[in-house]
Amino acid sequence: MNSTNQSYLAAPSLHAQIRMNQRGISQEKIDLTLAFGRRIRGNGIICYVVGKKEVANQKNTSIDLRGAEGVHVLVAQHNESQIITTYRNKNLSNLRPIIKRRN
Repeated sequence: MNSTNQSYLAAPSLHAQIRMNQRGISQEKIDLTLAFGRRIRGNGIICYVVGKKEVANQKNTSIDLRGAEGVHVLVAQHNESQIITTYRNKNLSNLRPIIKRRN
């Protein structure tokens, strides 16, 4: 499943809806993040995030990602149709994929 189809299939959980309301993150920003954000796999989750690179990549198109910059959307790896939570953090320096090491 590609990320552009993801935005139409993902529904926020009750927890995610509460966090969206508390943090002022609209469904439109969630959809933009799922459609155009980078995808980072972690421990049982997939994190979609819009950073400066994604905003710059869409600068010359009709899509304005500036309002979604820093939005993180976490979905379960086993059920990508369910949004776990969402938050805003423009500092992406600590966001790295988890690398599994062999013993």
